[in-house]
Amino acid sequence: MLLLTIALILFPLAFLDKAFTDKTKKYIVFAFCVLFTVLGSVRWNTGTDWDAYYYGFLSADSLDYVLYSPYAFEKGFGLLNFIILNYFNSYTVFLLVFTFITVFLKYKVITHKIFLNYALFSLFAYYCIFIGDIVATRQSMAVSITLFSTLFIIRKKLVWFILTVILASSIHRSAIVFIVAYPLFNYDFRQKTLILIYFIGLTLGLIFQQVGVSSFNIPFISSFESLSTYSDKISGYSETGQVSYGKASEGLLMMLGYIKSILIMLPVLYLHKNQKNIYTRLLNLLVFGSLVYFTLGAISSDFKRLNAYFSVYEILVIPYFIYSLKNKNTRYLLILFFCLILFNRVYSAIYNFWDLYHPFLTIFDSNNYRINV
Repeated sequence: MLLLTIALILFPLAFLDKAFTDKTKKYIVFAFCVLFTVLGSVRWNTGTDWDAYYYGFLSADSLDYVLYSPYAFEKGFGLLNFIILNYFNSYTVFLLVFTFITVFLKYKVITHKIFLNYALFSLFAYYCIFIGDIVATRQSMAVSITLFSTLFIIRKKLVWFILTVILASSIHRSAIVFIVAYPLFNYDFRQKTLILIYFIGLTLGLIFQQVGVSSFNIPFISSFESLSTYSDKISGYSETGQVSYGKASEGLLMMLGYIKSILIMLPVLYLHKNQKNIYTRLLNLLVFGSLVYFTLGAISSDFKRLNAYFSVYEILVIPYFIYSLKNKNTRYLLILFFCLILFNRVYSAIYNFWDLYHPFLTIFDSNNYRINV
């Protein structure tokens, strides 16, 4: 299976950040990102929501549809479809542009001088969490844009940060939630405070699930127009087949999500040690994302997707805290521990949509249609 084979190739690289120079690591990350872009460009009938995205591309033949149709995607994403349809009339060209932007923005962050020390582990984590954006959705692009805006947060360029979040929201409206990242990043939380926030979110999430809380019976939640609009949009996508949830049940996915979060966050929070640097501030965003995942995710499973804009920082934060350990044996055991968790994540994601990922069909296959039994 092609997608799992790539994960197995990347697995040993996660241990080798200390073995290569920064220049070599940058070349390695670049080579794999080129591979991801090529595969994402030539795929055909492969990936979740293929029919909905292909239909959306073909339908974006007029500005009226893109800007005013209730069935159209967000305007920024719709305009990208409209431009490529009218100038090239090729969905493969659209996938090339779409995948290139999505992958390139993550590449720029991973290989930035601030994060380059741990680029190979970050590359492996990026692949496991996003399947290298080979089968990207529009939220994948929105996450790439908000991740890139991290550079503006670090440089304290508020206007550029806001403009970037607005751009991301034009690709996937849920990206507006990332606006809170600026103040969160610029606040120094102590280790105990972050642990407390995390466990409060975990406890509230479990309570909400047990009592069957939903956005329909909490006036405070339903009164927020942005959340209401997002929920309505999700419902509309579900009705037109634009949202897929795979083989696993909602309850199982939620339980696995809790376990994954605990296994990743507790070691990282333990290694915090009240340090004050860029990575500990990015940890603020990870903890906030967990809070969103536990609480809003328990209220409505669709709101779990909001966490994507914050959980992406796992690819940057985890390797930093691992390499902060001075004991080499402990460090490599921890790398193995996290790598196994991450590999399980990509395996589960692919298995959950196995019929849509295997075989990996491309434009070069003479028989590239998929029969769902």
